[in-house]
Amino acid sequence: MKNYRITSTRTIKHEYILKELNGYLCKRFQYKKEFAHFSFSSGTITACSRKFDIHLRLFDDDKHYKGKETLVVARLFYDQTRKGHGTDFLKFLTQLAMKCGFLLLAFENCNENSRKFVKNFGLIRVVDPSHHYQILVKDLATNLNNSNY
Repeated sequence: MKNYRITSTRTIKHEYILKELNGYLCKRFQYKKEFAHFSFSSGTITACSRKFDIHLRLFDDDKHYKGKETLVVARLFYDQTRKGHGTDFLKFLTQLAMKCGFLLLAFENCNENSRKFVKNFGLIRVVDPSHHYQILVKDLATNLNNSNY
């Protein structure tokens, strides 16, 4: 999936992730409407409804992630907790990241609840900024396969 530049802010990779995310959300929540879109102003893929609020950032080369291609979950919220939505989404993201060639999966600005969630799957705290967590995608796939989730 190299040579994916369309413009300086939007790529074929963004389009693919957008399509896959919309398909996943429509199937998971029985929606017909596609909620995910690309925000040109922030370079973020955003999906919002009354049931969820998801923001993803894609970095091909970023100083915070040591130059590794990184898929970042900037925000992940569900109106219902403890229903398996987060775990299922993490499985989806892991498969998507592997297909798109991302090496790292990261969560930004984790609060207490999201810290507990990501630690369950082996994500580790990034030293600076300290509220970020990350894991190699291949390690996350192994953790998901070896867990009871």
